Amino acid sequence: MKRTASLSACVVCLSTLALGHFACASMDVTTDFKLWSYEVGSFHTIDFTGFSHGMPITTQYEDQGVVFTGGVEQFRHDQVEYPIDGEGLFAEPWNDVIIKFDQPHLVYGQHFGYQAQLDFFLGDKLVFSSGVLGKCGCGFFAGFISDLPFDQIIVNNPVGNPVEIDNLYYVTVPAPASLACFLISGLCLRRRRR
Repeated sequence: MKRTASLSACVVCLSTLALGHFACASMDVTTDFKLWSYEVGSFHTIDFTGFSHGMPITTQYEDQGVVFTGGVEQFRHDQVEYPIDGEGLFAEPWNDVIIKFDQPHLVYGQHFGYQAQLDFFLGDKLVFSSGVLGKCGCGFFAGFISDLPFDQIIVNNPVGNPVEIDNLYYVTVPAPASLACFLISGLCLRRRRR
């Protein structure tokens, strides 16, 4: 059953990309980090440690396929606001944090403070918008598993507080897997016609 769902998602994804239409992802969202990490298995972590307080965040994680392009992101040290390791990403109120991936992803998670709204894009097409998550304080988690790929996330705080991300997590889907998915879905469709 899991394999069928994956193939269907690939076919929908490929047809969406080919036609260039707006797509709306079905997104599983959880606030339980243990549940999310169990569901996704292995994942990459960006913990924002090892840099000077106030330093702009741009291409420091480019070797991991992640860049920050909002121009407002900076490293911050604060044990209260970033309870996991005392360091994180900070953006002043009313500014968007823009996270760009060098390839499409289906899985993302973040520990954060205050409120956050996340908009997921594939190119310039909005795929999913989370609505407002969290509340005043810190130590919140939001994890996402999508049936459509995304390559950019815009994080903002729609009520005027800063954007604070303690850690972010993602799963890299290698390019050959996408090609294999395309080929397998084609074989499945061909098999049905016979």
